[in-house]
Amino acid sequence: MRKHFTFSQIVVAGVAVLLAVLCVGTDPTIGPRHVILVSIDTWRWDYLGAVSPSKVRTPFLDHWAEKSLYFRNAYTTAPLTAPAHASLLTGLYPAQNGVRDNLSGRLKEGIRTLAQTLKEHGYKTYAFVSASTVNADYGFGRGFGEFDDRLPTADPDRLIPVSRPGKETLDRALNRVPWTGPTFLFVHLFEPHYPYEPPSPFRETYSRNPYAGEVAYTDRLLQDFFSALESKGVLKNAVVVISADHGESLGDHGEETHGFLAYNSTVRIPLMVSCPSCGYGKRVYPVSSIDVFPTLCELLHVPLPAGLPGRSLLHDQGERDLFFESLEPATVYGIAPIFGVLRGPWKLHDKPRPELYNLASDPLEQKPLAANPMERTLTDAVRKSDFLPPAAPGAPVSAHKEEELKSLGYATGTDIQGNRNDDPVDFTPTITLVEDARGEYLVRDYQGSLEIYRKAVARLPNSSVLWDEMGMARIRLNQVAEASVCFDESLRLNPDNFNALVHKGNILNFKEAYQESFPFFEKAMKLRPTDAGVLFNFGVSLLAGGEGKRAKEVLTRFLELNPNDPEADRLRQAMAQIP
Repeated sequence: MRKHFTFSQIVVAGVAVLLAVLCVGTDPTIGPRHVILVSIDTWRWDYLGAVSPSKVRTPFLDHWAEKSLYFRNAYTTAPLTAPAHASLLTGLYPAQNGVRDNLSGRLKEGIRTLAQTLKEHGYKTYAFVSASTVNADYGFGRGFGEFDDRLPTADPDRLIPVSRPGKETLDRALNRVPWTGPTFLFVHLFEPHYPYEPPSPFRETYSRNPYAGEVAYTDRLLQDFFSALESKGVLKNAVVVISADHGESLGDHGEETHGFLAYNSTVRIPLMVSCPSCGYGKRVYPVSSIDVFPTLCELLHVPLPAGLPGRSLLHDQGERDLFFESLEPATVYGIAPIFGVLRGPWKLHDKPRPELYNLASDPLEQKPLAANPMERTLTDAVRKSDFLPPAAPGAPVSAHKEEELKSLGYATGTDIQGNRNDDPVDFTPTITLVEDARGEYLVRDYQGSLEIYRKAVARLPNSSVLWDEMGMARIRLNQVAEASVCFDESLRLNPDNFNALVHKGNILNFKEAYQESFPFFEKAMKLRPTDAGVLFNFGVSLLAGGEGKRAKEVLTRFLELNPNDPEADRLRQAMAQIP
């Protein structure tokens, strides 16, 4: 009797065969020749088919975990893309490397990256990233011979990072990397990040949970990618690390996405390490993304740079402190930050109302423990740590500015306003309002978006980001004067708010006040030297303002980075007329 197999069984069987091929025939006496580091943006630790088969099916990643050292209790240093990747690529905590949020951080001068270390020891280094929050302007290109962050031209009115499809990123890696010598490849995929828009057939299969559809689609992309690498003979003696920068709340603890709170939905991540000599199996002791750097150095017999706080994952970690932070409540919304530490089964959220959990008995962090002596012990560990210096305080609203804001209808001085002593948990409903406002903006209901932003700003008046986003809604409604006030307030609260700088420059361009716009664009360009939107707008402003020589320099840089931009031919014609 002929046995019939379902499509799902065929897919799983095919993946099993592929993984078997990848793991057979290697000689553990030969050191790894290549290193492949894959970061999946916004991938929750429990969205792996082997962990939660009722949520998602990930046949490739399931089998990869089975053949790897699979760390079930791995943690990121921050639930935000830029600082999490900074820690992954430097082996340092955010306060050490200088990138603590997505807004304006950049690796400190002198900070050594994994790419620099490997390049100095004979590795060719390549990176292919899928979103603007992992681009070279943060300093992430340091040490890479080729750092491909060519993304669509940035739209300053977008409320989500500029990104490109993962398939395009992976195809570029397959086409660009020759693998002719020892090679380090870093690849970043953005698919699971909001908005969740998986392609068919994953869209239909996961219609009730599109986030799961994005994860399942990412699994398929990686299956195809690693199959292509196997056909090139790359994987025979390679170290492969597959992980995430952070997770996604999906409504847990009242948070819809990530970046605000620091529960395990967003700070616990998947982490897998495979190589010819690594062995395989689950590891349950807590580890951190800062441990990847020292692990690779040990596997490759490369000297470990001094001062790294992480440890090699190849050895039992014992009990130690792993730190994490969420500065977005402070840097974006003007309330208290969250700092924290893990020690064995214990986890502390240090904030105005501290929360202590025993993850062994309460893995979902539902019942904070009261009057437990471990709270004082861990609080001391956090506050004495060199890895968690405080963020700078926000600027208070001046009396003059308060009157101006009141005249425009913005509430100030109320008892519901957030300040640096307020616990972020109390403002989770307000963050839900912010998500609603962004949702209305994305579907082009700008009036509805504005009304919600007004409510959110009344509660969080020290948020530079919210003032900027409310200004964007007003621009869409052609309320230019009111928008300009919003951008001014945003920049008063945070003079380095990149988006507000660009928006203020654009408003001055609209008013034909070109000379006045120059300082705003110049500062924005210093923050993000390769941002296409800034280069284009600044170049056009210089051209209109009679600064032909400087315009030519800026627009030439724009065309070097974006040779196929739709405006490229028109710009070249205009530049040809410049004396």
